[in-house]
Amino acid sequence: EKILALKAIGNAANDLSVINLENVIRDPRHSSIIRIHAIDALRRLRNEMPRKIQRILLPIFKNTMEIPEVRMTAFSMLMATFPEKVILDQITYTLHSERSNHVKSFVVRVYNALSTSVIPEERETAPHLRTALTLANVDLDMSCQYQRIPLYSGESQEGVFLNLASIFSTTDGIPKHLSASLDSLFNGLSEKDTISISLSQQNLEDLYHRF
Repeated sequence: EKILALKAIGNAANDLSVINLENVIRDPRHSSIIRIHAIDALRRLRNEMPRKIQRILLPIFKNTMEIPEVRMTAFSMLMATFPEKVILDQITYTLHSERSNHVKSFVVRVYNALSTSVIPEERETAPHLRTALTLANVDLDMSCQYQRIPLYSGESQEGVFLNLASIFSTTDGIPKHLSASLDSLFNGLSEKDTISISLSQQNLEDLYHRF
């Protein structure tokens, strides 16, 4: 019921719901799957209030005591708000004291994908990401993946970009969060998540631990 309610809140995209979502996201008494759905419910508000979302999610990502899957979901949403360099610097700095190779690997994969972006808003920070990558010394963990597949014409500077992300449990390797989204760039105008599908679950993990 809570997950269905969070999905409805996310689809409604009501900015008044942000306070309630923030309370769920920050409260460790909620299960990780509930908190992940609460983060996902912010997706339609990213363009309206990016700084508000950054204020909510950056502390979650920076807290290395937090559950890795929650942190990686928060990071994904942060990057979708087109963060400025000062936010990227804080994310990169966190990597230096990062204990989870899952988190490190996921951040580096996203940085790699975005460092060659042709989307105007991302292209501005691409050189900054390339510099950050030179400072990151990470053995990539294959259990967390991020890929961007471009269908783009350099001549017309138009196209679409398929983003695929998978976040697996750090304890048993079971999928925790899977997402696919389509970004578009036409006539110099970019749009994030023209189409977006995400799946978060805990039932398989509960069943795994039961047996």
